[in-house]
Amino acid sequence: MVDICEHRYEAEDPQHPGYSMTETDLFPAVGGTGHAYSIRENKNVDVFEIFDYEHSLPYTEESVIFQGSIHDVIEEANRLEERAVGWGSFEYGHDPSLYSCPEDVAREFPELMSDLDHL
Repeated sequence: MVDICEHRYEAEDPQHPGYSMTETDLFPAVGGTGHAYSIRENKNVDVFEIFDYEHSLPYTEESVIFQGSIHDVIEEANRLEERAVGWGSFEYGHDPSLYSCPEDVAREFPELMSDLDHL
């Protein structure tokens, strides 16, 4: 499984202002021929997106196939992957060695913080 955390997407892409530098690809089979889906953060509207980076205008709303919270995007990405390849590869999770967990996330996910306390 691939842990997805909002901290991965904090850096803004200097070549594409308003979008995260980091993008996380879905399995190639998900989009079908001529499509390549990936997850990014749209910083202009503070939302996560699944978009087609093979689209002729990848840094526009036209390329977006889904928008939502990080949790909604993970759920949709897994649904798309499961339909295409039989399983989903993403789950929500912080890596405490790389990212600090903000207070508001810690309050939203107390089970996550209790897991981190054991490290």
